[in-house]
Amino acid sequence: MSFCKCGIEIISAQPTILMNKFFKNYESGIHSMAKKDLRCDCQILYNDVQKNKENGIHCEGEFNNSIIAKNLNISQNSKAGIKISDSANVTIVNNTI
Repeated sequence: MSFCKCGIEIISAQPTILMNKFFKNYESGIHSMAKKDLRCDCQILYNDVQKNKENGIHCEGEFNNSIIAKNLNISQNSKAGIKISDSANVTIVNNTI
């Protein structure tokens, strides 16, 4: 069980976030952002994202091309299960929300 401000924060990077549990973070469980015209191409797969005080997953920024797929459970977050903002171009497919 974690009680962090944000579970994972990704800034203009290309990680694969795979098979984790993000639970009761004070902000979003997963937050990916593209800054300063740099791309963010993360893959968020097979995760359990629950009961975060803001969004379950938040992707933002014009050059954010993240993929959110096959996540097992995105639920009971205080705000959105998945939030996409600031012209992000995110692919969302086959999640349980």
